[in-house]
Amino acid sequence: MCAVTVSFAGPGEIIIDNTDSGFAVESGTWFPSANPGFFGTNSLVGGTSGPTGSVRWTADLSTTGEYEVFAWWVASGNRAADAPYRVNASTGAATVFANQTTNSAQWNSLGTFIFNAGERSVELSTETTTGDFVSADAVRWAFIRETDPVVPCTDEPTAIDNLGGFGNCFGFDLPGAPEPHPEARWALHSDLPELFSSYGVLYSSRAVLPEDSGDTVPLNLRTQTNNGFTTIDDDFDVFLFHITIGAGLPSATRIVIHVRNNGSNPEIIRPSQVIRTTGTIGNEHEMESTLGRRWVEGDYDLRPAEYTIPAGGEAVIAWSDVFGPPGRNCFGMVHGDVVDPDSETDLEVSVVAIPGVSQGQILSETSSWLEVAATSADSVPITTPPGASELRRAVGMFPNFQWRSETPTIDAVSLPPTGTAFQMALSEIQAASCIDGRQTVDMALHPGYAHGDTIGNYMVDYRVSFHLVNSSRTEPKAFDLTFGRTDADIGLAWRVAANSSPVGDEDVDMQPVTTEWAGPNQSDVILFDSLLEPVGGSITLPPCGERYVALRFIVLGNSSLPFQINVEPAEPDPLPLVDVWLLE
Repeated sequence: MCAVTVSFAGPGEIIIDNTDSGFAVESGTWFPSANPGFFGTNSLVGGTSGPTGSVRWTADLSTTGEYEVFAWWVASGNRAADAPYRVNASTGAATVFANQTTNSAQWNSLGTFIFNAGERSVELSTETTTGDFVSADAVRWAFIRETDPVVPCTDEPTAIDNLGGFGNCFGFDLPGAPEPHPEARWALHSDLPELFSSYGVLYSSRAVLPEDSGDTVPLNLRTQTNNGFTTIDDDFDVFLFHITIGAGLPSATRIVIHVRNNGSNPEIIRPSQVIRTTGTIGNEHEMESTLGRRWVEGDYDLRPAEYTIPAGGEAVIAWSDVFGPPGRNCFGMVHGDVVDPDSETDLEVSVVAIPGVSQGQILSETSSWLEVAATSADSVPITTPPGASELRRAVGMFPNFQWRSETPTIDAVSLPPTGTAFQMALSEIQAASCIDGRQTVDMALHPGYAHGDTIGNYMVDYRVSFHLVNSSRTEPKAFDLTFGRTDADIGLAWRVAANSSPVGDEDVDMQPVTTEWAGPNQSDVILFDSLLEPVGGSITLPPCGERYVALRFIVLGNSSLPFQINVEPAEPDPLPLVDVWLLE
Protein backbone atom coordinates (compact mmCIF):
# COMPACT_ATOMS: atom_id res chain seq x y z
CA MET A 1 0.00 0.00 0.00
CA CYS A 2 1.67 3.25 -1.10
CA ALA A 3 1.95 6.33 1.09
CA VAL A 4 -0.82 8.89 0.75
CA THR A 5 0.29 12.50 0.34
CA VAL A 6 -1.98 15.41 1.12
CA SER A 7 -2.18 19.08 0.23
CA PHE A 8 -3.01 22.20 2.25
CA ALA A 9 -4.35 20.26 5.28
CA GLY A 10 -5.43 22.31 8.30
CA PRO A 11 -5.82 21.06 11.90
CA GLY A 12 -8.05 17.99 12.01
CA GLU A 13 -8.33 17.91 8.22
CA ILE A 14 -7.02 15.82 5.35
CA ILE A 15 -7.21 17.13 1.79
CA ILE A 16 -6.49 14.94 -1.20
CA ASP A 17 -5.94 16.89 -4.43
CA ASN A 18 -5.91 15.42 -7.90
CA THR A 19 -2.10 15.79 -7.98
CA ASP A 20 -1.53 13.92 -4.70
CA SER A 21 -0.62 10.23 -4.44
CA GLY A 22 -3.95 9.58 -2.69
CA PHE A 23 -5.72 10.36 -5.98
CA ALA A 24 -6.04 7.73 -8.72
CA VAL A 25 -7.74 7.46 -12.11
CA GLU A 26 -9.56 4.13 -11.98
CA SER A 27 -10.95 4.06 -15.53
CA GLY A 28 -11.81 6.21 -18.52
CA THR A 29 -10.11 9.25 -19.99
CA TRP A 30 -9.48 12.32 -17.81
CA PHE A 31 -7.58 15.44 -18.85
CA PRO A 32 -6.67 18.83 -17.29
CA SER A 33 -9.31 21.53 -17.49
CA ALA A 34 -8.56 24.90 -19.07
CA ASN A 35 -11.03 26.67 -16.75
CA PRO A 36 -9.84 28.64 -13.71
CA GLY A 37 -11.04 28.07 -10.14
CA PHE A 38 -9.17 24.83 -9.47
CA PHE A 39 -7.76 23.80 -6.10
CA GLY A 40 -3.97 23.46 -5.99
CA THR A 41 -2.29 22.95 -9.38
CA ASN A 42 -5.18 22.10 -11.71
CA SER A 43 -8.38 20.05 -12.06
CA LEU A 44 -9.38 17.16 -14.31
CA VAL A 45 -12.49 16.57 -16.39
CA GLY A 46 -13.94 13.34 -17.70
CA GLY A 47 -16.34 12.97 -20.58
CA THR A 48 -19.81 11.50 -20.05
CA SER A 49 -20.47 10.45 -23.65
CA GLY A 50 -17.87 7.68 -23.90
CA PRO A 51 -17.18 4.64 -21.72
CA THR A 52 -17.76 5.26 -18.03
CA GLY A 53 -14.76 6.66 -16.23
CA SER A 54 -14.06 6.91 -12.51
CA VAL A 55 -11.54 8.42 -10.12
CA ARG A 56 -10.83 7.81 -6.42
CA TRP A 57 -9.55 9.95 -3.53
CA THR A 58 -8.08 7.92 -0.62
CA ALA A 59 -7.25 9.44 2.77
CA ASP A 60 -5.36 7.67 5.56
CA LEU A 61 -7.42 8.56 8.66
CA SER A 62 -5.62 8.17 11.98
CA THR A 63 -8.75 8.39 14.15
CA THR A 64 -12.08 6.54 14.02
CA GLY A 65 -14.86 9.07 14.12
CA GLU A 66 -17.36 11.35 12.46
CA TYR A 67 -16.10 13.47 9.57
CA GLU A 68 -17.69 16.02 7.27
CA VAL A 69 -16.65 15.36 3.67
CA PHE A 70 -16.29 18.20 1.14
CA ALA A 71 -15.63 18.26 -2.62
CA TRP A 72 -14.06 21.02 -4.74
CA TRP A 73 -14.89 21.28 -8.42
CA VAL A 74 -14.62 23.74 -11.29
CA ALA A 75 -18.13 24.63 -12.42
CA SER A 76 -19.21 25.26 -16.00
CA GLY A 77 -22.34 25.20 -18.11
CA ASN A 78 -21.21 21.92 -19.74
CA ARG A 79 -20.69 20.14 -16.41
CA ALA A 80 -23.06 17.45 -15.09
CA ALA A 81 -25.86 18.50 -12.77
CA ASP A 82 -25.82 15.05 -11.15
CA ALA A 83 -22.14 14.20 -10.70
CA PRO A 84 -22.23 11.07 -8.48
CA TYR A 85 -19.82 11.14 -5.54
CA ARG A 86 -19.76 7.76 -3.77
CA VAL A 87 -18.62 8.17 -0.15
CA ASN A 88 -17.35 4.83 1.15
CA ALA A 89 -18.10 5.34 4.84
CA SER A 90 -17.68 2.56 7.40
CA THR A 91 -21.46 2.50 7.96
CA GLY A 92 -22.02 1.80 4.25
CA ALA A 93 -21.55 3.53 0.92
CA ALA A 94 -23.66 6.62 0.17
CA THR A 95 -24.02 8.28 -3.23
CA VAL A 96 -24.35 12.06 -3.24
CA PHE A 97 -25.29 13.78 -6.49
CA ALA A 98 -23.60 17.18 -7.01
CA ASN A 99 -24.69 19.93 -9.39
CA GLN A 100 -21.38 20.96 -10.97
CA THR A 101 -22.91 23.75 -13.05
CA THR A 102 -22.70 25.96 -9.98
CA ASN A 103 -20.86 26.42 -6.64
CA SER A 104 -17.46 26.58 -8.37
CA ALA A 105 -14.09 27.03 -6.68
CA GLN A 106 -15.27 26.34 -3.12
CA TRP A 107 -15.68 23.52 -0.63
CA ASN A 108 -19.12 21.91 -1.01
CA SER A 109 -20.32 19.58 1.75
CA LEU A 110 -21.22 16.03 0.75
CA GLY A 111 -22.50 15.26 4.25
CA THR A 112 -21.34 13.84 7.57
CA PHE A 113 -20.18 10.22 7.82
CA ILE A 114 -18.50 7.79 10.21
CA PHE A 115 -15.17 6.28 9.14
CA ASN A 116 -13.03 3.69 10.88
CA ALA A 117 -9.36 4.60 11.10
CA GLY A 118 -7.35 3.60 8.03
CA GLU A 119 -7.48 4.29 4.32
CA ARG A 120 -10.97 5.56 3.34
CA SER A 121 -12.10 6.71 -0.06
CA VAL A 122 -14.50 8.80 -2.12
CA GLU A 123 -15.21 7.92 -5.76
CA LEU A 124 -16.55 9.97 -8.67
CA SER A 125 -17.78 8.55 -11.96
CA THR A 126 -18.88 9.94 -15.31
CA GLU A 127 -22.11 7.91 -15.19
CA THR A 128 -24.57 10.83 -15.25
CA THR A 129 -27.79 11.76 -17.01
CA THR A 130 -27.00 15.43 -17.62
CA GLY A 131 -24.06 17.47 -18.98
CA ASP A 132 -21.04 16.53 -21.03
CA PHE A 133 -18.24 16.56 -18.46
CA VAL A 134 -17.53 15.79 -14.79
CA SER A 135 -14.99 17.82 -12.82
CA ALA A 136 -12.55 15.97 -10.54
CA ASP A 137 -10.43 18.18 -8.32
CA ALA A 138 -10.04 17.80 -4.51
CA VAL A 139 -11.80 16.11 -1.57
CA ARG A 140 -11.48 17.13 2.09
CA TRP A 141 -12.17 15.15 5.32
CA ALA A 142 -12.86 17.44 8.32
CA PHE A 143 -12.75 15.63 11.69
CA ILE A 144 -15.72 16.33 14.05
CA ARG A 145 -15.55 13.83 16.93
CA GLU A 146 -14.39 10.34 17.88
CA THR A 147 -16.83 7.38 17.72
CA ASP A 148 -16.70 3.65 18.33
CA PRO A 149 -15.46 1.63 15.35
CA VAL A 150 -18.10 0.30 12.96
CA VAL A 151 -18.14 -3.50 12.73
CA PRO A 152 -17.25 -4.36 9.14
CA CYS A 153 -19.30 -6.63 6.94
CA THR A 154 -18.49 -10.31 6.92
CA ASP A 155 -17.26 -11.65 3.62
CA GLU A 156 -19.98 -14.30 3.56
CA PRO A 157 -23.63 -14.17 4.69
CA THR A 158 -24.31 -15.76 8.06
CA ALA A 159 -26.28 -18.97 7.59
CA ILE A 160 -29.21 -19.96 9.81
CA ASP A 161 -28.95 -23.43 11.34
CA ASN A 162 -32.00 -25.48 10.35
CA LEU A 163 -32.37 -28.54 12.56
CA GLY A 164 -35.26 -29.92 10.54
CA GLY A 165 -37.54 -32.42 12.25
CA PHE A 166 -41.19 -33.38 11.94
CA GLY A 167 -44.56 -32.64 13.49
CA ASN A 168 -44.57 -29.81 16.03
CA CYS A 169 -40.78 -29.62 15.94
CA PHE A 170 -40.38 -28.72 12.28
CA GLY A 171 -38.42 -25.71 11.16
CA PHE A 172 -35.78 -23.87 13.14
CA ASP A 173 -34.67 -24.38 16.70
CA LEU A 174 -33.96 -21.25 18.73
CA PRO A 175 -30.97 -22.15 20.93
CA GLY A 176 -31.46 -21.52 24.61
CA ALA A 177 -32.24 -23.14 27.95
CA PRO A 178 -34.27 -22.71 31.15
CA GLU A 179 -32.52 -20.90 33.98
CA PRO A 180 -33.60 -20.41 37.61
CA HIS A 181 -36.16 -17.65 37.95
CA PRO A 182 -34.74 -14.64 39.82
CA GLU A 183 -37.94 -13.98 41.82
CA ALA A 184 -39.29 -17.38 42.93
CA ARG A 185 -37.64 -20.76 43.46
CA TRP A 186 -40.82 -22.83 43.07
CA ALA A 187 -43.84 -22.66 40.79
CA LEU A 188 -47.19 -24.39 41.13
CA HIS A 189 -49.44 -24.66 38.07
CA SER A 190 -53.06 -25.48 38.75
CA ASP A 191 -55.28 -25.99 35.72
CA LEU A 192 -56.75 -29.48 36.27
CA PRO A 193 -59.54 -29.88 36.93
CA GLU A 194 -59.92 -26.93 34.58
CA LEU A 195 -63.70 -27.36 34.84
CA PHE A 196 -65.06 -28.27 38.29
CA SER A 197 -68.59 -28.86 39.52
CA SER A 198 -68.18 -28.90 43.31
CA TYR A 199 -66.11 -27.23 46.01
CA GLY A 200 -62.84 -28.63 47.33
CA VAL A 201 -59.13 -28.92 46.57
CA LEU A 202 -58.17 -28.22 42.97
CA TYR A 203 -54.47 -28.93 43.48
CA SER A 204 -52.04 -29.24 46.41
CA SER A 205 -48.34 -29.79 47.03
CA ARG A 206 -49.13 -32.63 49.44
CA ALA A 207 -48.02 -36.17 48.58
CA VAL A 208 -51.56 -37.57 48.12
CA LEU A 209 -54.45 -35.53 46.77
CA PRO A 210 -57.83 -35.96 48.50
CA GLU A 211 -60.62 -37.93 46.87
CA ASP A 212 -63.75 -36.19 45.63
CA SER A 213 -67.22 -36.93 46.96
CA GLY A 214 -67.83 -39.54 44.25
CA ASP A 215 -64.44 -41.28 44.68
CA THR A 216 -63.98 -41.06 40.92
CA VAL A 217 -60.17 -40.67 40.82
CA PRO A 218 -58.22 -43.83 41.75
CA LEU A 219 -55.67 -43.67 44.56
CA ASN A 220 -52.74 -44.34 42.21
CA LEU A 221 -53.63 -41.20 40.21
CA ARG A 222 -54.07 -39.11 43.35
CA THR A 223 -50.70 -40.30 44.69
CA GLN A 224 -48.30 -37.79 43.20
CA THR A 225 -45.22 -38.71 41.20
CA ASN A 226 -42.23 -37.24 43.03
CA ASN A 227 -39.15 -36.39 40.97
CA GLY A 228 -37.08 -35.02 43.82
CA PHE A 229 -39.52 -32.52 45.32
CA THR A 230 -39.29 -32.29 49.13
CA THR A 231 -41.22 -29.25 50.21
CA ILE A 232 -41.78 -25.60 49.40
CA ASP A 233 -38.86 -24.02 51.25
CA ASP A 234 -38.56 -20.62 49.54
CA ASP A 235 -40.46 -18.07 47.43
CA PHE A 236 -43.11 -19.54 45.14
CA ASP A 237 -45.51 -18.62 42.31
CA VAL A 238 -48.98 -20.12 41.81
CA PHE A 239 -50.67 -20.03 38.40
CA LEU A 240 -54.48 -20.46 38.32
CA PHE A 241 -56.60 -21.55 35.37
CA HIS A 242 -60.08 -22.77 36.36
CA ILE A 243 -63.64 -22.59 35.09
CA THR A 244 -66.78 -23.35 37.11
CA ILE A 245 -69.42 -25.47 35.40
CA GLY A 246 -72.46 -27.55 36.27
CA ALA A 247 -75.92 -26.84 37.59
CA GLY A 248 -75.06 -28.39 40.96
CA LEU A 249 -72.53 -25.67 41.78
CA PRO A 250 -73.89 -22.43 43.26
CA SER A 251 -72.96 -19.24 41.46
CA ALA A 252 -71.10 -17.78 44.48
CA THR A 253 -67.54 -19.15 44.32
CA ARG A 254 -64.06 -18.13 45.40
CA ILE A 255 -60.70 -19.72 44.64
CA VAL A 256 -58.14 -19.31 47.41
CA ILE A 257 -54.48 -20.12 48.10
CA HIS A 258 -54.05 -21.92 51.41
CA VAL A 259 -50.64 -22.32 53.11
CA ARG A 260 -49.91 -24.70 55.96
CA ASN A 261 -46.65 -24.35 57.92
CA ASN A 262 -45.38 -27.88 58.59
CA GLY A 263 -42.02 -26.65 59.88
CA SER A 264 -40.84 -26.04 63.41
CA ASN A 265 -40.39 -22.27 63.08
CA PRO A 266 -42.81 -19.42 62.32
CA GLU A 267 -42.76 -18.26 58.69
CA ILE A 268 -43.50 -14.80 57.33
CA ILE A 269 -45.08 -14.62 53.87
CA ARG A 270 -45.66 -11.43 51.87
CA PRO A 271 -48.14 -12.29 49.12
CA SER A 272 -49.01 -10.44 45.94
CA GLN A 273 -51.61 -11.42 43.38
CA VAL A 274 -53.25 -10.67 40.08
CA ILE A 275 -56.44 -12.77 39.86
CA ARG A 276 -59.12 -12.03 37.26
CA THR A 277 -62.71 -13.27 37.51
CA THR A 278 -64.40 -10.61 35.36
CA GLY A 279 -64.11 -12.16 31.90
CA THR A 280 -64.36 -15.37 29.95
CA ILE A 281 -61.08 -17.04 28.99
CA GLY A 282 -60.59 -17.00 25.23
CA ASN A 283 -63.36 -14.48 24.65
CA GLU A 284 -62.53 -11.32 26.56
CA HIS A 285 -59.30 -9.34 26.47
CA GLU A 286 -59.49 -8.81 30.23
CA MET A 287 -58.63 -12.42 31.02
CA GLU A 288 -55.43 -12.84 29.01
CA SER A 289 -53.58 -9.75 27.88
CA THR A 290 -54.67 -7.50 30.75
CA LEU A 291 -53.55 -10.10 33.27
CA GLY A 292 -50.23 -10.49 31.45
CA ARG A 293 -49.63 -6.73 31.40
CA ARG A 294 -50.27 -6.43 35.14
CA TRP A 295 -48.00 -9.35 35.96
CA VAL A 296 -45.11 -8.11 33.78
CA GLU A 297 -45.46 -4.59 35.19
CA GLY A 298 -45.64 -5.83 38.78
CA ASP A 299 -49.06 -4.19 39.19
CA TYR A 300 -50.26 -6.52 41.97
CA ASP A 301 -53.14 -6.45 44.40
CA LEU A 302 -51.67 -6.64 47.91
CA ARG A 303 -54.03 -7.87 50.63
CA PRO A 304 -52.85 -7.79 53.32
CA ALA A 305 -49.16 -6.96 53.20
CA GLU A 306 -47.84 -9.78 55.39
CA TYR A 307 -48.79 -13.03 57.19
CA THR A 308 -46.93 -14.61 60.08
CA ILE A 309 -47.81 -18.33 60.19
CA PRO A 310 -46.75 -20.14 63.39
CA ALA A 311 -45.36 -23.65 63.34
CA GLY A 312 -48.29 -25.98 62.62
CA GLY A 313 -50.46 -22.98 61.66
CA GLU A 314 -52.26 -22.05 58.47
CA ALA A 315 -53.35 -19.01 56.48
CA VAL A 316 -55.17 -18.11 53.28
CA ILE A 317 -52.70 -15.73 51.63
CA ALA A 318 -54.67 -14.91 48.44
CA TRP A 319 -58.23 -15.16 47.17
CA SER A 320 -60.32 -14.28 44.18
CA ASP A 321 -63.37 -12.09 44.14
CA VAL A 322 -66.68 -13.93 44.31
CA PHE A 323 -67.52 -15.07 40.78
CA GLY A 324 -70.22 -16.89 38.87
CA PRO A 325 -72.56 -17.98 37.41
CA PRO A 326 -71.22 -21.44 36.47
CA GLY A 327 -69.18 -21.22 33.29
CA ARG A 328 -67.22 -18.16 34.43
CA ASN A 329 -63.48 -18.22 34.96
CA CYS A 330 -60.76 -17.63 37.54
CA PHE A 331 -57.41 -16.94 35.93
CA GLY A 332 -54.34 -15.47 37.60
CA MET A 333 -51.01 -15.58 39.36
CA VAL A 334 -50.03 -15.35 43.04
CA HIS A 335 -46.50 -14.73 44.33
CA GLY A 336 -45.54 -15.82 47.82
CA ASP A 337 -42.45 -14.04 49.14
CA VAL A 338 -41.13 -16.19 52.00
CA VAL A 339 -39.22 -13.79 54.24
CA ASP A 340 -35.91 -15.19 55.56
CA PRO A 341 -36.47 -18.90 54.84
CA ASP A 342 -34.21 -21.30 56.75
CA SER A 343 -33.37 -24.99 56.71
CA GLU A 344 -36.57 -25.76 58.63
CA THR A 345 -38.93 -24.03 56.17
CA ASP A 346 -41.60 -26.58 55.21
CA LEU A 347 -44.71 -25.20 53.50
CA GLU A 348 -47.69 -26.99 51.94
CA VAL A 349 -49.68 -24.96 49.39
CA SER A 350 -53.18 -25.83 48.18
CA VAL A 351 -55.53 -24.25 45.64
CA VAL A 352 -59.11 -24.60 46.88
CA ALA A 353 -62.57 -23.73 45.51
CA ILE A 354 -64.89 -22.57 48.27
CA PRO A 355 -68.35 -20.94 48.51
CA GLY A 356 -68.45 -17.18 48.10
CA VAL A 357 -68.30 -16.35 51.82
CA SER A 358 -67.26 -12.98 53.22
CA GLN A 359 -63.57 -12.23 53.71
CA GLY A 360 -63.79 -12.76 57.46
CA GLN A 361 -65.02 -16.35 56.92
CA ILE A 362 -62.51 -17.36 54.20
CA LEU A 363 -59.98 -19.21 56.42
CA SER A 364 -62.53 -21.23 58.39
CA GLU A 365 -64.49 -22.09 55.22
CA THR A 366 -61.30 -23.16 53.41
CA SER A 367 -60.25 -25.42 56.29
CA SER A 368 -63.54 -27.32 55.96
CA TRP A 369 -62.76 -28.22 52.31
CA LEU A 370 -59.10 -29.30 52.59
CA GLU A 371 -59.84 -33.03 52.77
CA VAL A 372 -62.11 -33.28 49.73
CA ALA A 373 -61.26 -32.70 46.07
CA ALA A 374 -63.41 -30.65 43.72
CA THR A 375 -65.25 -32.88 41.24
CA SER A 376 -63.85 -32.68 37.73
CA ALA A 377 -66.10 -31.88 34.78
CA ASP A 378 -63.25 -31.81 32.24
CA SER A 379 -63.44 -33.20 28.75
CA VAL A 380 -59.77 -34.01 29.36
CA PRO A 381 -60.03 -36.99 31.73
CA ILE A 382 -58.23 -37.04 35.07
CA THR A 383 -59.38 -40.55 35.93
CA THR A 384 -56.89 -42.28 33.60
CA PRO A 385 -53.15 -41.66 33.16
CA PRO A 386 -52.07 -39.72 30.06
CA GLY A 387 -50.91 -41.68 27.05
CA ALA A 388 -47.40 -41.50 25.67
CA SER A 389 -48.19 -38.52 23.43
CA GLU A 390 -50.65 -36.68 25.70
CA LEU A 391 -49.78 -33.58 27.69
CA ARG A 392 -52.96 -33.44 29.84
CA ARG A 393 -52.34 -29.74 30.39
CA ALA A 394 -50.12 -28.56 33.27
CA VAL A 395 -50.66 -29.24 36.97
CA GLY A 396 -47.93 -29.75 39.53
CA MET A 397 -44.83 -28.32 41.24
CA PHE A 398 -41.61 -27.54 39.42
CA PRO A 399 -38.43 -25.49 39.91
CA ASN A 400 -39.46 -22.08 38.62
CA PHE A 401 -37.57 -20.82 35.57
CA GLN A 402 -37.17 -18.26 32.86
CA TRP A 403 -36.51 -19.61 29.38
CA ARG A 404 -33.64 -17.61 27.89
CA SER A 405 -32.50 -17.90 24.31
CA GLU A 406 -28.99 -17.48 23.08
CA THR A 407 -28.51 -14.55 20.70
CA PRO A 408 -28.38 -16.05 17.22
CA THR A 409 -27.11 -13.93 14.35
CA ILE A 410 -29.72 -13.59 11.62
CA ASP A 411 -28.40 -12.26 8.32
CA ALA A 412 -30.88 -10.50 6.04
CA VAL A 413 -29.05 -11.85 3.00
CA SER A 414 -29.68 -15.47 4.14
CA LEU A 415 -33.27 -14.88 5.28
CA PRO A 416 -35.82 -16.70 3.08
CA PRO A 417 -38.49 -14.53 1.41
CA THR A 418 -41.12 -16.03 3.73
CA GLY A 419 -38.96 -15.53 6.82
CA THR A 420 -37.95 -18.00 9.49
CA ALA A 421 -40.28 -19.46 12.15
CA PHE A 422 -38.58 -20.43 15.41
CA GLN A 423 -40.60 -23.04 17.31
CA MET A 424 -41.19 -22.16 20.97
CA ALA A 425 -42.65 -23.86 24.07
CA LEU A 426 -41.75 -27.36 22.96
CA SER A 427 -42.19 -30.09 25.54
CA GLU A 428 -40.22 -33.33 25.44
CA ILE A 429 -43.13 -35.00 23.64
CA GLN A 430 -43.43 -32.26 21.04
CA ALA A 431 -39.67 -32.15 20.49
CA ALA A 432 -39.32 -35.92 20.05
CA SER A 433 -37.89 -35.52 16.53
CA CYS A 434 -35.38 -32.86 17.54
CA ILE A 435 -34.88 -33.17 21.26
CA ASP A 436 -32.42 -30.26 21.35
CA GLY A 437 -35.42 -28.05 20.67
CA ARG A 438 -37.05 -28.87 24.01
CA GLN A 439 -37.69 -25.70 26.01
CA THR A 440 -39.44 -27.12 29.09
CA VAL A 441 -38.60 -28.58 32.49
CA ASP A 442 -39.89 -31.66 34.28
CA MET A 443 -42.37 -31.12 37.06
CA ALA A 444 -40.88 -32.22 40.35
CA LEU A 445 -44.28 -33.21 41.77
CA HIS A 446 -47.43 -34.02 39.80
CA PRO A 447 -50.49 -36.26 40.01
CA GLY A 448 -50.69 -39.38 37.90
CA TYR A 449 -53.20 -37.80 35.54
CA ALA A 450 -50.68 -35.13 34.44
CA HIS A 451 -47.58 -35.56 32.31
CA GLY A 452 -44.20 -34.84 33.89
CA ASP A 453 -43.09 -32.57 31.05
CA THR A 454 -45.87 -30.07 30.38
CA ILE A 455 -44.34 -26.80 31.56
CA GLY A 456 -43.19 -24.22 29.04
CA ASN A 457 -46.16 -22.45 27.52
CA TYR A 458 -48.45 -19.98 29.17
CA MET A 459 -47.57 -17.85 32.20
CA VAL A 460 -43.90 -18.70 31.81
CA ASP A 461 -41.28 -15.97 31.47
CA TYR A 462 -39.46 -15.90 28.13
CA ARG A 463 -36.41 -13.78 27.34
CA VAL A 464 -35.47 -13.93 23.66
CA SER A 465 -32.82 -11.97 21.79
CA PHE A 466 -31.52 -11.71 18.23
CA HIS A 467 -28.49 -10.18 16.53
CA LEU A 468 -29.72 -8.85 13.19
CA VAL A 469 -27.10 -8.13 10.52
CA ASN A 470 -27.01 -7.08 6.89
CA SER A 471 -23.98 -8.52 5.11
CA SER A 472 -24.89 -6.80 1.85
CA ARG A 473 -22.33 -4.14 0.99
CA THR A 474 -24.68 -2.33 -1.38
CA GLU A 475 -28.35 -2.66 -0.32
CA PRO A 476 -30.28 -1.77 2.83
CA LYS A 477 -32.31 -4.63 4.31
CA ALA A 478 -35.17 -4.67 6.82
CA PHE A 479 -36.39 -7.15 9.46
CA ASP A 480 -39.60 -7.64 11.40
CA LEU A 481 -40.44 -9.90 14.36
CA THR A 482 -43.93 -11.35 14.70
CA PHE A 483 -45.72 -13.81 16.98
CA GLY A 484 -47.14 -16.94 15.33
CA ARG A 485 -50.27 -18.57 16.75
CA THR A 486 -53.74 -17.63 15.57
CA ASP A 487 -55.46 -21.03 15.67
CA ALA A 488 -55.81 -20.90 19.47
CA ASP A 489 -57.05 -18.14 21.77
CA ILE A 490 -53.87 -16.45 22.93
CA GLY A 491 -53.03 -13.31 24.83
CA LEU A 492 -49.55 -11.84 24.85
CA ALA A 493 -47.83 -9.26 27.02
CA TRP A 494 -44.32 -8.15 26.11
CA ARG A 495 -41.52 -5.64 26.43
CA VAL A 496 -38.99 -5.04 23.64
CA ALA A 497 -35.78 -3.05 23.31
CA ALA A 498 -33.41 -2.54 20.36
CA ASN A 499 -29.92 -1.10 20.22
CA SER A 500 -26.72 -1.10 18.18
CA SER A 501 -25.02 -3.02 21.02
CA PRO A 502 -26.21 -6.07 23.03
CA VAL A 503 -29.35 -5.35 25.08
CA GLY A 504 -29.41 -6.30 28.77
CA ASP A 505 -32.36 -7.35 30.93
CA GLU A 506 -32.37 -3.97 32.64
CA ASP A 507 -32.78 -2.23 29.27
CA VAL A 508 -35.76 -4.42 28.38
CA ASP A 509 -37.40 -4.06 31.79
CA MET A 510 -37.42 -0.27 31.46
CA GLN A 511 -39.69 -0.45 28.40
CA PRO A 512 -43.51 -0.17 28.51
CA VAL A 513 -45.63 -3.32 28.31
CA THR A 514 -47.57 -3.92 25.10
CA THR A 515 -50.49 -6.39 24.86
CA GLU A 516 -52.21 -8.13 21.98
CA TRP A 517 -54.32 -11.23 21.38
CA ALA A 518 -55.75 -13.43 18.66
CA GLY A 519 -57.76 -16.58 18.16
CA PRO A 520 -60.62 -18.25 16.32
CA ASN A 521 -63.15 -17.50 19.09
CA GLN A 522 -62.67 -13.75 18.94
CA SER A 523 -65.46 -11.70 17.39
CA ASP A 524 -62.80 -9.52 15.77
CA VAL A 525 -59.76 -11.70 15.27
CA ILE A 526 -56.66 -9.59 15.78
CA LEU A 527 -53.58 -11.03 14.15
CA PHE A 528 -50.31 -10.25 15.81
CA ASP A 529 -48.57 -7.63 13.75
CA SER A 530 -45.06 -6.48 14.53
CA LEU A 531 -43.55 -7.21 17.94
CA LEU A 532 -41.30 -4.25 17.11
CA GLU A 533 -44.11 -1.67 17.02
CA PRO A 534 -43.16 -0.34 20.48
CA VAL A 535 -39.68 0.52 19.14
CA GLY A 536 -40.87 2.00 15.86
CA GLY A 537 -41.78 -1.05 13.79
CA SER A 538 -39.56 -2.99 11.40
CA ILE A 539 -35.82 -2.37 11.60
CA THR A 540 -33.94 -1.18 8.50
CA LEU A 541 -30.22 -1.89 8.40
CA PRO A 542 -27.85 -0.06 6.04
CA PRO A 543 -25.26 -2.05 4.12
CA CYS A 544 -22.97 -3.75 6.66
CA GLY A 545 -25.32 -2.65 9.46
CA GLU A 546 -26.32 -4.55 12.61
CA ARG A 547 -28.88 -4.31 15.42
CA TYR A 548 -29.62 -6.20 18.64
CA VAL A 549 -33.22 -6.87 19.69
CA ALA A 550 -34.37 -8.37 23.01
CA LEU A 551 -37.86 -9.38 24.18
CA ARG A 552 -39.40 -10.39 27.47
CA PHE A 553 -42.87 -11.87 27.05
CA ILE A 554 -45.53 -14.03 28.68
CA VAL A 555 -48.11 -16.02 26.71
CA LEU A 556 -51.58 -16.59 28.18
CA GLY A 557 -54.51 -18.56 26.85
CA ASN A 558 -56.45 -21.80 26.73
CA SER A 559 -53.96 -23.76 24.66
CA SER A 560 -50.80 -25.65 25.54
CA LEU A 561 -49.71 -25.83 21.90
CA PRO A 562 -46.32 -24.50 20.78
CA PHE A 563 -46.08 -21.08 19.20
CA GLN A 564 -43.58 -19.38 16.92
CA ILE A 565 -41.39 -16.30 16.89
CA ASN A 566 -41.08 -15.28 13.25
CA VAL A 567 -38.16 -13.31 11.80
CA GLU A 568 -39.39 -11.88 8.51
CA PRO A 569 -38.03 -9.62 5.77
CA ALA A 570 -39.69 -6.21 5.53
CA GLU A 571 -39.69 -3.26 3.17
CA PRO A 572 -36.67 -1.07 3.99
CA ASP A 573 -37.29 2.49 5.11
CA PRO A 574 -35.40 5.24 3.27
CA LEU A 575 -31.94 5.65 4.75
CA PRO A 576 -30.28 9.03 5.23
CA LEU A 577 -27.30 10.02 3.10
CA VAL A 578 -28.29 7.76 0.22
CA ASP A 579 -28.99 9.41 -3.15
CA VAL A 580 -28.94 12.90 -1.65
CA TRP A 581 -29.01 15.82 -4.09
CA LEU A 582 -26.98 18.91 -3.44
CA LEU A 583 -29.16 21.99 -3.88
CA GLU A 584 -27.93 25.10 -5.66
